[in-house]
Order: sequence, then C-alpha cells, then structure tokens
Amino acid sequence: MVLSVSRGGTIAAALAAVTLASTLAACASSNSVSPAANGKDSGTAQSAPMIPAPSPSASASATGSMPVNPGGRMSPAPSSSPVAQLTAPPANAKYVPIDQESQSADGRTLSLQIEARGGACGQYVVVVKESAAQVGVGLAQLPVRKGVMCPMYIGPRIFTATLASPVGTRIVVDLANGARLGG
Repeated sequence: MVLSVSRGGTIAAALAAVTLASTLAACASSNSVSPAANGKDSGTAQSAPMIPAPSPSASASATGSMPVNPGGRMSPAPSSSPVAQLTAPPANAKYVPIDQESQSADGRTLSLQIEARGGACGQYVVVVKESAAQVGVGLAQLPVRKGVMCPMYIGPRIFTATLASPVGTRIVVDLANGARLGG
C-alpha cells in the first residue's frame, strides 16, 4: 500500500481503516474456539463458543415448577392469581382508567379490562365502593419497587370485582375519573 504525503486526509483515513481491520481480525480470532478448548477432537474449528443449554431439571425451583420470566407472564389473559379487592386503594397506589366493564348474568360480578403493564410492574388491586345509588369500581396500580426491571409489554388484562349485592338499577362508575361504565 503506497500512501502519498501530499494528501494529509488520505493518510489519516488509511490509518483508521488499517486500525479497524486489525481490530476486527483480532475480535474474530478471539471468538473462535479450537476443538481442544471445547473438549472435543472433531478436527474442525467452531466459529463461536458452545454454551450448553440448562437442563429443565437443573433449573427447576424447589416447588418443581419450571423457571419463569422474571418480568412475569407475557400473554394477554385474565389474571390467573387472585387480585386483592379493597374498599380503598393503598397509600402510594394510583388509579388507572378502566377501558371496558361487563357484568355477569346475576349482576354480582364485574369484569374490568384495561391495557396494563405486565410482570412485576403490572401489580393492581381492585377497589369497590358500593352505595344504594351507585357502584364505584377502580383498578389501582401498586408502586414498582426500586431496582425491578419492567418488561416492555402492555396488553389487555381482565380483573374481577365481586359485589355484595347485584348492580340492579345502580350506575357503575370508574373511580379513576368518575366516568360511567357499561352503558
């Protein structure tokens, strides 16, 4: 490679290209694994180190269940674990608006749907305040603990509110914003 001194910018660019090429070559050679280093003598070199996948029995918890994504369940489904139902939200919880509400045939169970965060960042409690004239329902999101990683997932979730008596002629109101629900 012949470089001309009269082209000052060309020399710097050529040096940068040579440096980059040598760095890439060094990276490529450090990522390959020799058969001896891998514990096998197959006579062919591999381009990346072999990392064995953990066996299900080795990573199962003491309860015998499989490991779970630390961010929580990733499919949009009704809450499989029971959610606490309270008459007032916890101190640091914030109401979120309810997207849809539907009632059971007997009017004693309300299904509340929201677009919610998943995993440890999507923990909610159901709040129910009943009176003779109306039923106030709300979903309060619990604060996230510091240091918890939140999955980048938002999807539909359904929560159940159980009433002391059927809705009947009472109106159902969202505690987050006072909006009338269900029609």
